[in-house]
Amino acid sequence: MTIIIFFLILSGLILIHEFGHFFVAKKSGVKVHEFGLGLPPKIFGKKYGDTEYTLNWLPIGGFVRIEGEDPSEKVVDPKHSFQNKSPKTRLFILLAGILMNTFLAVFLFFTYFLANNFTSSPIVKITDFNFVGAKVLNVETVVSQVKNDALKDKIEPGDVVYNVLDGDRSLTGLKLSDLNKQPKNVIAQNLSGIRLTDFQDFVDKSEGELTVNLYNVQTGKFKDIVTTPTYNEEVGRKLLGVYLGSLVYLDYNQNIFTKASSGFLQSYNVMGYSLKAFSEIISYSFKTRDASVVSSGVSGPVGIFSIIQSVLKSGSISVVWTLIDLTAVLSLSLAFMNLLPIPALDGGRAVFVLVESITKKPVNPVIEGQIHKFGMVFLLLLLALITLKDVINLF
Repeated sequence: MTIIIFFLILSGLILIHEFGHFFVAKKSGVKVHEFGLGLPPKIFGKKYGDTEYTLNWLPIGGFVRIEGEDPSEKVVDPKHSFQNKSPKTRLFILLAGILMNTFLAVFLFFTYFLANNFTSSPIVKITDFNFVGAKVLNVETVVSQVKNDALKDKIEPGDVVYNVLDGDRSLTGLKLSDLNKQPKNVIAQNLSGIRLTDFQDFVDKSEGELTVNLYNVQTGKFKDIVTTPTYNEEVGRKLLGVYLGSLVYLDYNQNIFTKASSGFLQSYNVMGYSLKAFSEIISYSFKTRDASVVSSGVSGPVGIFSIIQSVLKSGSISVVWTLIDLTAVLSLSLAFMNLLPIPALDGGRAVFVLVESITKKPVNPVIEGQIHKFGMVFLLLLLALITLKDVINLF
């Protein structure tokens, strides 16, 4: 099932991207030789008009072959060649795939919000960011690491402390009934009401055993664990032996505008937050001269497969919505990656068109073709390194 869903998501995202190029090229009068489902070798094909539609053996994505797309190749049909169209038309064709992935992300996010009370999935808080159009609900009691050996088998990724009991004393007063089967925005608001400092003070003043109430933001499951805090000389207070981190929910239930535009707002917020967080990771990597920090924040196909597998194994009651949210994030990531001015990518090809529109002279097609070939080699090597890293992380 994981393999099937993995290929459906990845192939769907790439096909949507390629369809953007295909559709705009056709509408612009550019000849499309082939629109392929999967990658060669070809199983079979059927020609309609000027375009052959093919089914290929490798079930990953798809592709389009456009007349004159490679500037170093000889043009067979000058009238319907990509190279002979205006810079504006060529730019639109090149960016059409990026636009399709962006629109898909907006649509999927909005679909997710319709079913989840216009409240986002939890976002791990790495850095501060000015989220637009949403009420930010900060959850400060997410278990990020467990040092207490007695608790390691009892706590899972995504567990959040929503209450602690010490005899008759209660940290928040929240009960299982306050969260169970409640809408996502209600759960998020309740979880965001717990302050980390209050939790630390409660544990420090406790006597004997504590009952810790946990809610898992990934699976929606509840559980209780019983543990006894121990005094730590280094920090001068009692500890449970767990590290707590933060996550945020974005609540778009502000007004009719934020609800209607939540797909666009979420796309902006996710991309803006991701870029800021990654830029800080890169900055930290340079300061510490440790490249492993950056590599841990980048994943390829194997990493995506691993994420999908963990989602399916989680037993969450909202697996479908989690996968929809993940697909939206991946579609947005694919759009951004292709926008980068790297040779062989759409953004890299667009740079040459922009240079031509400014200088009024096309770049030497042989030189441009060679640059794109070197760019493709670089991207394949980078993908191989990322894949190797992801495979090593599986073991």
